[in-house]
Amino acid sequence: MGPIRTKRPVPTNHEYEYEYLRHGTQSLIAAFDINTGNVIAKCGDTRTAEDLLTLMEEVAKVYTDDKKIHVIWDNLAVFYYFIVILIVS
Repeated sequence: MGPIRTKRPVPTNHEYEYEYLRHGTQSLIAAFDINTGNVIAKCGDTRTAEDLLTLMEEVAKVYTDDKKIHVIWDNLAVFYYFIVILIVS
């Protein structure tokens, strides 16, 4: 067994700031081809169904010769909205 270590005291001459200034967030939506390693990605300020549709259109353009494309999504609400748009249209 090694030596017992005690916690070091926090230096009093440093100020710790818990708030930080956010400079905005970015959204990344991407498609990954597991056979080739090719990535098609869209980075932007929003994360909407329109952003997803734009990416899926780009994927369709790249894989025009393929008969079937498998898509795996997580539980992001944008995906559910996108599915409703496909069903309605």
